[in-house]
Amino acid sequence: MINPKFQIKYKWPNPRSCLGAFFIFLIVSSHAMFFVPRASSGEGEIPGREHFIKAGFIYNFTKFIKWPKNSINPSRDRFIIAVLGDSPILECLRILAREEKNAGGKKLTIEHFTSLDEIGECQILFISPSMTGRLEEIFKTVEDRPILVIGEAPGFAERGGGVNFFVLENKIRFEFNMNAMDKANLKIDPLLIEVGRIVK
Repeated sequence: MINPKFQIKYKWPNPRSCLGAFFIFLIVSSHAMFFVPRASSGEGEIPGREHFIKAGFIYNFTKFIKWPKNSINPSRDRFIIAVLGDSPILECLRILAREEKNAGGKKLTIEHFTSLDEIGECQILFISPSMTGRLEEIFKTVEDRPILVIGEAPGFAERGGGVNFFVLENKIRFEFNMNAMDKANLKIDPLLIEVGRIVK
């Protein structure tokens, strides 16, 4: 069972309001978890709080980033978040999908790619640390595709990733590579940029 203190579930406020922006800042600066899933009925080790926080960030990015209209196959009606390689974040995202169900008006679906050859349709691709040695190949594979590529390794954003998680003063933060976002034709809400960090 997941610790009862993880039973609280935060909802993102209206990002267009001043109060909404203030709460976004509080969420990031206080290391609060804006999505905390309920206990999983599945087997296996329960991921740590850090992984749930990152999964929550990944999901809520869908509310502050716009994908091109033709980037989601209308016949499949799915919004796909995929994990490349093995990471505890995969299980967190699966739990999240059972809670949230939808993203961007589409059915939220979690995929697991174990190799570069398996990379297929998705809107978000999280790169596990075990795959960071092949970043150049990964970025080449998804080049010019409307995919938000996320990682958690030093220098990930500088090397071409769209978003990278890092720890500063014992808090999980995120940084953006705006060139990578532009190449993927992704539009990010200025409010989200304000609580992140821009790298070149």
